[in-house]
Formats: sequence, structure tokens, C-alpha cells
Amino acid sequence: MLECLTDILPCAGWCRFFVQVDEHSFVQDGLFVAEIRYPEWQKEFEAAIVETDREKLLGRVMAAEAAIFKRLQDLSQHSDKNSSERQAIEDALASLRSLKKNELGFPDWETK
Repeated sequence: MLECLTDILPCAGWCRFFVQVDEHSFVQDGLFVAEIRYPEWQKEFEAAIVETDREKLLGRVMAAEAAIFKRLQDLSQHSDKNSSERQAIEDALASLRSLKKNELGFPDWETK
């Protein structure tokens, strides 16, 4: 789920998106706050979402994607578990694609 943060809460222009990773994620005082339920990748993901320095954003996105990819490899060994984490990963990847397209000028690969 990707929402514009300014629709939820006024902020000083640094906010871009609020991403609800799961039911434990929320916005507090203009900051994205989430319980770290998936430490293998969630910290890198959150760092990318809140990064305001365009020079650092690509590196943050790449670090988040790498952490998510590694976690997906780990999860592939246990295909019967972690469906909530798999959904959170799917949502996170969609948010990262949106960041890449809207903030970094990547092409929209889903356009037909």
C-alpha cells in the first residue's frame, strides 16, 4: 500500500511516501515508524523510504532490494511458512519500484 504522506499528515516537504508494511506500521509526528518484524530487510527498506538526499537514494534502494532478495532466497527453503512476510515483501518491492520510477526516473516497466 503506497500513500502520499501529506494526505495523512502535514509535513515540512521532506516526506514523500508512507508505506504500510503491515498492521504494525504507522506515522507518528511526521516520521515513518514501524515495529521491526522483519529485521533481515526492513531496516534497509525503511532507510530507502525516508531518504531525502537524492544522491543517496539509489544506494539505499539498491541496499533494500539486495536485503529483500537475500531474504527471499532464505524463505525459498521454507515455502510453507511466512506468508505475512512474503506479502510485506511484495508490498515493499512495489513501493521501491514506485520510488525508482517517481524519484529516480527509472522507466515504468509495467506500462503496456
